[in-house]
Amino acid sequence: MPERLLAATQALIEKVDELAAHVDVSQRQVRRTRLLTWLALVLTVVCVAGTATTGVLIEQVHKANEANAHTQVITCRNANDQREQSLKLWTFVLSQSKAETHREAVAIKRLQAWIAELYAPRDCADLDKPYHIPPPPDLGLNGGKSS
Repeated sequence: MPERLLAATQALIEKVDELAAHVDVSQRQVRRTRLLTWLALVLTVVCVAGTATTGVLIEQVHKANEANAHTQVITCRNANDQREQSLKLWTFVLSQSKAETHREAVAIKRLQAWIAELYAPRDCADLDKPYHIPPPPDLGLNGGKSS
């Protein structure tokens, strides 16, 4: 009978060792699952914070774009004011010029038309509109040759 008791005890010890091994594996799996859960939670918090930050940055960029567009319109209007002043100055200067010949009178008219086109106001509502800068006119004062 002691042999049978010894064998049963040995079998019980082996079963307890197997059970301990299974418990150890289960505890490692629980730790791994807990770690992965915490990692998922941290990543979720980081993603939420990143999304919120992105929303704030997008709003700031939008406000900066609006301010930039407003500044561009103001700059365009100021440039139009400068063009108007330059046009008035040139108009005054050319009005003081006395043409002695018909050719000179035609040259002054051409110059006035070119200056009016050159200093024409820009459309501040359409800032992307391209403008052609006209070449200087042939005033016809060099015997028909351009200088």
